[in-house]
Amino acid sequence: MSTGGPVIQDDAQDDAQGDTSSAIASLLEALGSSADAAAKEAARATLVSLVGERMRALAGRMLAGSPRIRRWTETDDILQGAMLRLLRALGSVTPNDSQHFFRLAALQVRRELIDLTRRFGNPESFAANHDTNALADGRQWSDQAVGELADEPDRLGEWTRFHQTVDALPEPERDLFGMVWYLGLSQPEIAVILGCSVRTVRRRWDETKQLFIARFRGGLPN
Repeated sequence: MSTGGPVIQDDAQDDAQGDTSSAIASLLEALGSSADAAAKEAARATLVSLVGERMRALAGRMLAGSPRIRRWTETDDILQGAMLRLLRALGSVTPNDSQHFFRLAALQVRRELIDLTRRFGNPESFAANHDTNALADGRQWSDQAVGELADEPDRLGEWTRFHQTVDALPEPERDLFGMVWYLGLSQPEIAVILGCSVRTVRRRWDETKQLFIARFRGGLPN
């Protein structure tokens, strides 16, 4: 299953939001210090919205390479699932800082994707037993897409293992992988969050990629 480019990339793309670290720090401070339930709820909603577009980009990449999931699920469905998970998590834990917040956000995205790949990769699932050549709007899948459907259970299994391998990384490497791959933060943004140089982030990302590849064992999903 393709995600629209190399799975392990050298750098994340900057998005139009720019660096949101300062805004997140202010919201976390308000979340931790305010006694007003309405103010806390507003802070949580704003925090979730700040990473929403990052989550949307990842969901879109995932659907682009997955005919079966795309047949039954839209980008907004995946986005909503991940954002609801994050909102619930923020209701039970207040992150200490931006790094903790992004760790929590990446975890919720990862859990949503694991559940999704398991659900659609299960041979007993509704989707697996109701695939047709027809799209929801009446158009037909191309012959290439029909062929991809036949191979998709194996790819979905690989993606489940991919996310589980990330889960099993040591915390520093898992945090960095989450910020780069799941949330799409740029290396300069990550440097601000971690309080180090961009050069250090680049070196640590190279080391994290090597560790992940060694633990994943086998070809990466495509």
